[in-house]
Amino acid sequence: MMSDETKSDAIEATEDQQEDNFTKNTVEVEDCGTLKKKITVTIYRDKIDAKRDEMFGELGTSAQVPGFRIGRAPKRLLEKRFGKEVSQDVRNSLIGESVGEAIEESELKTLGEPDIKLDEIELPDTGDLSFSFEVEVAPEFDLPELKGIEVKKVVSEVDDAKVDEYIQNLREGRASYEKTDEAAAEGDGIIAAAKITGDGIEFETPRVHLRVAPGAVEGLPLVDLAKDLAGKKVGDVVTVKVTAPEVHANEDWKGKELSVELTVHEVSRRTLPEVDDAFVSTIGFETMKEFRDFIAARLNEQVESQTKQNMRQQICDHLLKSTDFELPAGVAARHTHSILQRQFVNLMQHGIPREKIEENQAELLASAEEQAKNDLKLSFILGNILEDMDVKVTDDEINSRIASMAMQQGRRPERMRQELAADGTIRQIAISIQEEKAIDKLLEDAKVEGITAEEAEKLAKDKDAADKPKAKKAAKKSVKKAAKKDDDKKSDAKPAVKATVKKTAKKSDDDKKPAAKKAVKKATKKADDKPKAKAAKKTAKKPSKKSE
Repeated sequence: MMSDETKSDAIEATEDQQEDNFTKNTVEVEDCGTLKKKITVTIYRDKIDAKRDEMFGELGTSAQVPGFRIGRAPKRLLEKRFGKEVSQDVRNSLIGESVGEAIEESELKTLGEPDIKLDEIELPDTGDLSFSFEVEVAPEFDLPELKGIEVKKVVSEVDDAKVDEYIQNLREGRASYEKTDEAAAEGDGIIAAAKITGDGIEFETPRVHLRVAPGAVEGLPLVDLAKDLAGKKVGDVVTVKVTAPEVHANEDWKGKELSVELTVHEVSRRTLPEVDDAFVSTIGFETMKEFRDFIAARLNEQVESQTKQNMRQQICDHLLKSTDFELPAGVAARHTHSILQRQFVNLMQHGIPREKIEENQAELLASAEEQAKNDLKLSFILGNILEDMDVKVTDDEINSRIASMAMQQGRRPERMRQELAADGTIRQIAISIQEEKAIDKLLEDAKVEGITAEEAEKLAKDKDAADKPKAKKAAKKSVKKAAKKDDDKKSDAKPAVKATVKKTAKKSDDDKKPAAKKAVKKATKKADDKPKAKAAKKTAKKPSKKSE
């Protein structure tokens, strides 16, 4: 009895033999833009006729035609009655098969789905079928030298001062507040009414919670709020001038000079708990020494994690700076969702709740353009590096990462995994872990130099100063691009109406499109999987040196 694998091989061999009986499709490839290829395929008549006969044969066994029993209607009647529908099915099937074969034969690393204009492809009554489609392809580039990358490692120790700072933050988090008629002091709580005006803007909110410390009102950063509110009592009014950020969620506020008028309604005096044995016992420690040792160990873990992340970023910066290539014109737009998912995962890993991230989705989108370009470029570079590395990600590693994220947010790991699997984000976690492993392998071969925290701070300031002109240039470019897009939208308004009318008129023909697209997608995936399957078979059949 034949095994399933033997049956599969036999079927595949039969299909290949049938394919050999037909004239082979011709495939022509030409450039049609930056990292974009136009592929023209010609399917010869013998294959078209064979596919047509095959489909009419299948139809003949099941078609219900008045006056004839099922499976007994003559072919000429079937052709007359179902000819148009069968022609569309033949076209869709042939295109679905030939697209994947053409991509495989061309040995192109395609990105996304092929751009096929099905409306413009008709199956001819006689002669061959020729059609063209466009695909975007991955960039080809040379990798820089990967051994001996220069990396700075910040050497930082956790001393008593840092432990004291952590304890102070803990005290502030456990502070108590009590209403007072006295003037506000540093750290006190304030309830105030806010009125925002300027440049045509007028907005009021009756109740905002603030502290005598740097804060924000309606997304407007008030960095000098500690100085502005100190000494104020109930009934006092404070006016603060502020420039709305360019990434503000409200489109009408962006970049505008605004006034924020705060009317103090309530002052609450802040009282910090004393740090003694009673305080540490409420947290679960028996002695002050045990408490401070625990904090020191936790801070050391944080420092180690931050140092490792900083070194990884230096590797990424080096790869981006040392590798130059163009990106496909449309690929950034298609991958925006994927990049935002990666940012989403990163924020969740830092303990920020999903709901809070979604609230700031507009800000993430606004800042994504340059980040998307770098992320996409880095993914191509790391993808090429990973081709030469044996890097695998296990389910245990994915579950461990999800458990860590869930713990930070006080959630159940099982529930979070379900949510991440449902929206596809779990795949980004696997990619993130794989890329981290690749970068860590590069770090093993890096040339590492230890520097102090002060030296690291100076380097960071120098980098920010160098990056500011680039950021301004990119911002101007984005503004011009947005303005052009608005103009294009206005000029395209009438053609869009015409396009809608045409689309409605062709609705009946469009009902066939999903099946054709599905066939194309399936064939394209098959083309991607074939080389892997062949390689697997080759490896399985090839005897090892040991057995020889």
